[in-house]
Amino acid sequence: ILLTREHDINQPIKEKVDKAISLNPDVFVSLHINHSPTSSKNGFELLIGNNQTSLEKENRILGSMISHELKKIYTTSGLIKQSERNKVYVLDAPQINYPTVLIECGYLSNEKDLAFLSSRANKKKLAQALLNALRNYIAEKNAHTSVQPVPLPEDTSGGQVVTLKASAYEYQSNPERQPN
Repeated sequence: ILLTREHDINQPIKEKVDKAISLNPDVFVSLHINHSPTSSKNGFELLIGNNQTSLEKENRILGSMISHELKKIYTTSGLIKQSERNKVYVLDAPQINYPTVLIECGYLSNEKDLAFLSSRANKKKLAQALLNALRNYIAEKNAHTSVQPVPLPEDTSGGQVVTLKASAYEYQSNPERQPN
């Protein structure tokens, strides 16, 4: 797992997409936190791209696996939304040739979502759910039938509990996959 950024900075979308494309990923998951003028909107939502018809099935499979894992830890919409054509660049950039999912991890405007997202333990649960979903997706792609959840390393630094890096998730990329 590689991050497009490791700090809370304002990164131009095109820069994020260009970096992801240069890495030739097997999948791209974009994490966001939502906000609404009304505090009644809540829960996680998933969005897939609409620009690459050839990837729609893979996008839906990846989205379904992520949704399945997220539902175990928090309110998650069962509906996987598709972006309006070319409206979400991280999902719909013309150069994208890999499955993509954007996850709205709740609403800061909702007290329950905010409390969930503010908890260190819940951040760890969220990271674990995403790791499990990605592992299941890769296993499915590689025709494995049984997958065990991957535990996150314990945080002993007193720092941020959830930092998704290669050390937290051992994954060998498909050696047959060639860069485009």
